[in-house]
Amino acid sequence: LDDGSTDGQSDIVLGDTFTSTVSTPAATVFTVTNLTGGGAGSIDFTPAITAIVDNAAIVWGSTTVRYVDFGLTSSTASTATYRVTAVEAVSGTKQSTVGGQIYAPAIMVKPVSLTAAGTATVAFSAKTATGTAMDALATSATIGKAIGQYNLTIDAKLDAVVDVEQARKALVGGTATASTDVLGITLTTGAGVAGKKGGLSTSGVLSTAAVAAVVGSVDKVTHTFNGDFAFADNSLTTAGITSTTLLVCDGTATVEALNATGLSATVVDTTIETIDCTFTKDQAAAVIPNQSFSGTSKKQWTSNSLATGTATDTWTSLGAWTLNGASITAYGVPMGSSVSRFLWINNKGTDAAVATYTAVMNGSSYGPYALGTIAGKSSASVGGLIDTDLAARGIFIAASSRANITVDAPVKSADVTMSASYKHNADKDRLAIETSDSIDGTAK
Repeated sequence: LDDGSTDGQSDIVLGDTFTSTVSTPAATVFTVTNLTGGGAGSIDFTPAITAIVDNAAIVWGSTTVRYVDFGLTSSTASTATYRVTAVEAVSGTKQSTVGGQIYAPAIMVKPVSLTAAGTATVAFSAKTATGTAMDALATSATIGKAIGQYNLTIDAKLDAVVDVEQARKALVGGTATASTDVLGITLTTGAGVAGKKGGLSTSGVLSTAAVAAVVGSVDKVTHTFNGDFAFADNSLTTAGITSTTLLVCDGTATVEALNATGLSATVVDTTIETIDCTFTKDQAAAVIPNQSFSGTSKKQWTSNSLATGTATDTWTSLGAWTLNGASITAYGVPMGSSVSRFLWINNKGTDAAVATYTAVMNGSSYGPYALGTIAGKSSASVGGLIDTDLAARGIFIAASSRANITVDAPVKSADVTMSASYKHNADKDRLAIETSDSIDGTAK
């Protein structure tokens, strides 16, 4: 169909219909399917016609309105209400909005809101001037998505154990001058997907243009690890805490610094990547504290929509260094009011032992609960303390039951022993209770 001589061509859009006096039957309705598919100066339509059609033989059933003007009447943070203020009119042409593509006003989404929500959607509904509902969409349409392009996770936390057997100057498995622990950070990436933007040409052609995904190029990542790193100080003459050996990371993370207070260590990476950071204790006389670690990873980038941007991952837990030490269990301790228990903790060392206990009974484990401090070179009766604490916690103790009671203290294992016995209150005989020292054959 030659559109160069077709009257009203500038008003024809997709979906318009016509009949032809030369078609068989004459009542056949043809629908415009493409305005440019056959090249310049042509219109595609269905069904096919097998005759040369003159403009005079065409009877347009309808042409679809191409332009509808909207006026904003009200809006909130999540809705906007418009009314139709004008509909394009062309003299001598039957026009209809049915089946037409009408473009709503542009919807703007704040990047910060999109990042927080992850997805932006839009829904549509309409009413007549008298309030009758019409044309409500059953589903919403997604107009934007935000995904994490650079995502960091902690795949290996600091989990070493400070060895009290080496006077807390080494981690278990290491020495006072060579003890290490590794923190692992893993990178995963997400790929943005290009979108499409609809448009309408002056000739009524529906078009879509690609919209490139917004992606960033990382400038640097600053990792900050919080803890007590005073044990790494390698200079007694330099002010503050200094060390060049505490922290070393692989990859391109080449700038490592220890804060002068010793309370944080910083790694600056010129890219973003999966890295392992090794913490080393190499000062022979330094004592390592048991502690928990936390930190942050601040990403800075340049994107194709913003000059610069930053985002910070906060790590509330990067692991902990705990203490080993003495752990002694009294097996099959008779419980209930018909017996009296005699449990003594003996500390022959010079360091005070801050003890905890755990009771396994009734098919459950209770604890660890604080037991108190046993001073160096002394003994303390803890049987009554355990009875009182269990009762205060409302823990049920079945009559004539038995429990395994474990006492732990972060001091040298050889310095702590347990004396355990019991008696039935109706008798005077005191009976010994086996402990892990006696059964396991530990020599102290």
